[in-house]
Amino acid sequence: MDIRFSRSVRARTRMARASLLGATILAGMAGSVWAQDAAPQATTPPPATSEDVTEVVVVGYRGSLLNSARAKQNAVNFTDSIFAQDMGKFPDLNLAESLQRIPGVQISRNGYTGEGTQVNVRGLGPSFTKVVLNGNGVAVASDGGIDGGSSNREVDLDLFPSELFTRLTVSKSPLASQLEGGMSIVDMRNARPFDNKGQHISVSVSGTYGQASEEFAPRGAITFSKTWDKWGVLVGLAGSSQRTRSDGFDSVGWSNANLACPTGSTDCSNAQGNNFSFATVVPANAGNGLTPGATLGLTELLALNPGLTANQLTNAMIPRLGRLNYIDGKRDRITLLTAVEYRPSDDLRFALDIMGAKAKGEYDRSSFNWFVRNSSTGATGGMVPLNLKVDANNVVTSGTFANSAMFVEARTFDEDLDFININPSMTWQINEKLRLDAQLNYTHSVFFREAPSFLFNTPFNSGLTVNYTNDGDIPTITPSANIADPNLGWTWNRVNIQNVKRSTYTQGAHADLIYDFDNGAVLKTGYAYDEADRRIQAYDNSANYQAFAFAAVPQTAIAGYLGTGPASNFTHILDGTPGFTLHVLPDLDKLKAATNYAAYNAAAPATNSSALGTPSGRINDSTQGLYGEYAATFPIASFDVKVNYGVRWFETDQTVTGPITVNGVTTFQTLETSYGGVLPSFNASTKLTDKLLVRAAASKTVTRANPNSLLPGVSFSDPSAQNASSGNPSLKPYYSENYDLGAEYYTGGLGYVSAAIFKKHVTGYTQVRQTTQLFTDLGIDFAGLTAQQQQAINDRGGPSVAQVFVNTPVNIDSINLTGIELGWVQPLDFIVDGLGFSTNYTHLDDGFDGAKAQLSPQTVNATGYYENDKLSFRLSYVWFDERIVAGAPQNGLMLPLKATDRGQVDMAASYNTAFWGSEGQITFEATNITNEPFRTLFGYENAAYSHFNPGAMYHIGWSGKF
Repeated sequence: MDIRFSRSVRARTRMARASLLGATILAGMAGSVWAQDAAPQATTPPPATSEDVTEVVVVGYRGSLLNSARAKQNAVNFTDSIFAQDMGKFPDLNLAESLQRIPGVQISRNGYTGEGTQVNVRGLGPSFTKVVLNGNGVAVASDGGIDGGSSNREVDLDLFPSELFTRLTVSKSPLASQLEGGMSIVDMRNARPFDNKGQHISVSVSGTYGQASEEFAPRGAITFSKTWDKWGVLVGLAGSSQRTRSDGFDSVGWSNANLACPTGSTDCSNAQGNNFSFATVVPANAGNGLTPGATLGLTELLALNPGLTANQLTNAMIPRLGRLNYIDGKRDRITLLTAVEYRPSDDLRFALDIMGAKAKGEYDRSSFNWFVRNSSTGATGGMVPLNLKVDANNVVTSGTFANSAMFVEARTFDEDLDFININPSMTWQINEKLRLDAQLNYTHSVFFREAPSFLFNTPFNSGLTVNYTNDGDIPTITPSANIADPNLGWTWNRVNIQNVKRSTYTQGAHADLIYDFDNGAVLKTGYAYDEADRRIQAYDNSANYQAFAFAAVPQTAIAGYLGTGPASNFTHILDGTPGFTLHVLPDLDKLKAATNYAAYNAAAPATNSSALGTPSGRINDSTQGLYGEYAATFPIASFDVKVNYGVRWFETDQTVTGPITVNGVTTFQTLETSYGGVLPSFNASTKLTDKLLVRAAASKTVTRANPNSLLPGVSFSDPSAQNASSGNPSLKPYYSENYDLGAEYYTGGLGYVSAAIFKKHVTGYTQVRQTTQLFTDLGIDFAGLTAQQQQAINDRGGPSVAQVFVNTPVNIDSINLTGIELGWVQPLDFIVDGLGFSTNYTHLDDGFDGAKAQLSPQTVNATGYYENDKLSFRLSYVWFDERIVAGAPQNGLMLPLKATDRGQVDMAASYNTAFWGSEGQITFEATNITNEPFRTLFGYENAAYSHFNPGAMYHIGWSGKF
């Protein structure tokens, strides 16, 4: 992080900087070539001359903060920006990590790797934030991470390497000239050659060490930029190999047993849950002093669990699956940026930006499960609970479960992602007053995941007993047998071939005409055409493959395909006390070869939904927009008030196509809808003093519904056929009326204190609601289910009796969101030269403690830094409050899923040194230093829905500029 000080700089340098600051407003208003050039750059100051003035020029991390403060001060709307410290050097390794430093911004992280992926602004989720590249719409076909199933309105930022970008801007109050489709806009600006004239080469290399994986992975980037008189070329190449290792626990929810009260009894209640059944007679090998064949009604079970009432026993909650997870793998990514600029004259400029990226992920995931869900299926007979203890919420805290079973699930994920964006643009200064900006945009992205799974279980009714304790971060589940023994008598459970292909493309054409009046006012008008197409197709050949696999590898041969795994240090960074650290693991390469996996995988037919419940189908949005925008400065009393107001008209044609099955017959249903409207915007700011600035804004925005939610049809997300998802093609877009009021006090240089309050009235807000329906009411062919799903439904009384929990998105009337954002950026040079901090706080309120909008009510972000001409050091902390992930009911229980509050500590340091004739830096960064987990709860603190520890990551490297 390069720091340079100069007390002798030309006076005209200061004047040039002032003109750049004024042009910053244009950078927030348009995606033109000139607007991008206008953004302040951290460049080396010119040499001193006789025109010297006393001034300090700061670059490095403080230079980035200074540019951010200036951009914020000069913008008329509510906006925050982050600038690169130099070519190829963003403040963070990940764009999402940088964005989370902004007030009101939260990021979603991959729960296994801990890496930031998606961004939301002011609490309303990633799909409410429109991410654009150089002012143009962009879509990426990736799905939010391992086991993810995002809707693709979100953009996974981990595909975009920070080394190739110069600026990120978050617009919290829109301008009419900006694209509609989100309540906030995040604009990513890639590097261009005329950002920094001359010839430059920037190189960075680093190695990343993972606390969890205990391995190093490389990362590197090189950027070459050269300008001539009229031409400029920039080529940047960035790549990384990320190692992933995560140990964790998840439960797929919690539930109680389907335990009926005796006839006429009024002292117990089992109106909810009922996801599994206890044994009704003692199984032959139950052990534990039980008498085989003895009846097990409620009275007998109460005798085996002294101290419990009938109400407590019937509502006693345990995990539907108590499973430890191990994930190991890597993801390789390479991104190429080519930016060409041609400036034949001062009045005409052209630019062409091409960005292509490829990513490949290979992961092994093994899950070892306590068989609670479907524990009474077929010949299992069900478990027998002994000596259960429950707390005040009926969460089981300890107990013994006779006649248990366990199973291992081995799964691989092979993922390929391709992305390309082509963005030609031009600016023509027609005369001194009139300018035309025009650009085209095309994006195409394809993602494919191959995800087979192989499951084996311990023999049913084998005498296996589980001792259960739940007094820590995760339950301790201890089986009585050695589950790492391949010769325990393992049997086939099931196999799956379930693949998914996702593709997205966007295309657009934008034209903006800007007229500058003599009094400094600016009139802008323009037209935009944007089309976004998203397709998801699932493939499933599980039934055919399972029949062949079970015959090719008979029960007597299974032991020959099993080994011990997953690792000698399994759970070494996991919070809590697991009941085991080793279990059997199949040799998947050997198993695939013996079962002709490749042929069955290649022949997998299309199906209605993926393994994660993501429906197959296509969403196409074609939008036309017209806008008019006027910016001027008006004298009011003794103040000059900068005003930007305008209106945007849009019309969207939406086509939704998806499979729907009625009485066993699958057809494709296409629904076409059109909607549009007028979106006004108003932004104003004025300086009450030289240091105090106040601003206000009012606007109306539109956000389109998630594609996954729009697709029709019903799909099951679990093998027990008990939880289903249903799309809703009739969902309406969200409209929001937005009001903002804020003030900023600039203390000088990069320092300022800011406060803002805002309110959003959102109509058409969507929530997922769970209903209980009979299987026969779903229109799904029973014969088309897997054998396990059919058995599970028969165990619940058959298709005409079995109930299914169906999750369906619906529009609710409205939601009112209010918030407060506070920020303070303060250099502490009066204490120690180069010392300072930046901090911010956000409070959000939807009137329902965050439950309605599913948001974190409070967020805190703080960074302390120190820089001099050699050393730079930063320590950052970010904290998010607890939030609702999914509302009640869940698994038939009136409980929500909650993500716990989480704080993360990161640090970054660098030391400037010349190396090989370059201006170089030795760098060190550490993320998630304290190994904070990602934890979700099933209603209660001691009912862990999931708990994963991604570990800390340490990055050491060198960067240089030639």
